[in-house]
Amino acid sequence: KDVSFRLFDCLIEGVNGSWWLERSSLEDVARKLEVKCVPIIGYIDHLPETAQDLYMIISESVVAREESGTGATPEGVVAKSDPLVYDKKGNMLIWKLKMKDFKKVEKS
Repeated sequence: KDVSFRLFDCLIEGVNGSWWLERSSLEDVARKLEVKCVPIIGYIDHLPETAQDLYMIISESVVAREESGTGATPEGVVAKSDPLVYDKKGNMLIWKLKMKDFKKVEKS
């Protein structure tokens, strides 16, 4: 019902390079800034292949329920590995999958 902010990632820039914070450190930063982190909705061992697969993971928005008391269908999910994995250039491997990326599938 109102505008809110959720901390998702935090990149630290240092004299010896930069790095992304692990979840526990991210939560510590959020606490100190008095903001909430995006919720962890679970851990998966395979990528969703259909909209129904994705819907089974994120059938209701945790954030919408926390912020307004009602659940809404989430836009999608952003996922990263635990522990974090990086490519050869030092970029964190991450993926975002939106419900709209799939063809329209009826919910059962």
